[in-house]
Amino acid sequence: MPPATITVEQTGSPIRRPAYQRRILKSLSLNRIGRIVELPDSPATRGQLVKVKHLIRVLYATCDLDAFVEEATTEYKAILVGASSRIVRGTVLWSQFESAVEIYHASVPLNRHG
Repeated sequence: MPPATITVEQTGSPIRRPAYQRRILKSLSLNRIGRIVELPDSPATRGQLVKVKHLIRVLYATCDLDAFVEEATTEYKAILVGASSRIVRGTVLWSQFESAVEIYHASVPLNRHG
């Protein structure tokens, strides 16, 4: 599975901010307003983002679930819902899977699409 990522844009200047916030922005490769970077989604990265949340904007966050959904769709959708499927209630099972994914995405606190 591909690793989860967070896409972040710097929206504020580190001028007149504590030195630790400037160091955090530099460590995240955010050293100009408007710069956009893609960062690995890890507890350490999320902790850094929280400390400079007033200087950044989260544009998009993928999660391990997104990678799993892509993988499951490519491997199993044709098996469950396809024309040659021998599973009796495959469409019901697949729709339950998709609704569970939508419920999860609705509960994620990060701004997912800008």
